[in-house]
Amino acid sequence: MVFSRRAASSSVVYASLFHLYILQLVDSQCPKQFQCGNLSNLEFPLANSPGCGLFTVECNASSKPKIHLDNFWPPSPYSYEILEKLSSNELFIRNSLLDRVLYSNNYTELCNFFSHLPVPHFPKSPSISISFFPNITLFKCNRDWNYDSEIPNFREIYGNYDVSDSFNIYYPKSNESLPPPKNCSVLHLPRRRNLQDDSDSLDLFQRLSADYYLEWNVSDDCLNCHRGGGNCTTKTDNEFGCEKGTIGLRT
Repeated sequence: MVFSRRAASSSVVYASLFHLYILQLVDSQCPKQFQCGNLSNLEFPLANSPGCGLFTVECNASSKPKIHLDNFWPPSPYSYEILEKLSSNELFIRNSLLDRVLYSNNYTELCNFFSHLPVPHFPKSPSISISFFPNITLFKCNRDWNYDSEIPNFREIYGNYDVSDSFNIYYPKSNESLPPPKNCSVLHLPRRRNLQDDSDSLDLFQRLSADYYLEWNVSDDCLNCHRGGGNCTTKTDNEFGCEKGTIGLRT
């Protein structure tokens, strides 16, 4: 089969034009900043399009904008309402599910919440570190384990909820940091901002809050990857990865 030089030249032109079209299409999806309701401009690692950031923000939510911290697309149902933008790397957010549970003041609802709470509560990533505050440390523990023999005065320093036939939730009665009991999963949930140090008598309903501050710091590797038009990824061994040339940034 013989190809003419003109046909080959046309193929190169068409391929180049198609490549430019794809770059323009991606570029239109990945602006450096985007407007989101009354929050003013948001920027990376937040994004409102797939492949443009680490966390997806729904700006067309029926009530308040919502942020998804699992970076799935389409976004997972588990989201947080954004109440206020405090800085370029800090938001004031609300856990709507926890808010409904606390408002109900219903023990069964709280038990169901703990039964389905993912561990860890926020995903870990080599691209970004996340923290939220103020928070309380809880321990999800095997109900059959005898912690009194392991930790002196265990019942005096830990309160507990009998959540199910298989596990209990323990929490420090004071605000001091305590090591986790053996065979327990560590959970972190937001606590009330006005909680006093002498609040030993408060139960868990009175300690928890649905509103808290979320702060993040993007790693230098991820920032450099993003600025170069790449996409920050996590490898199977939880190491950082950068897919080069996958996105374009609007200037």
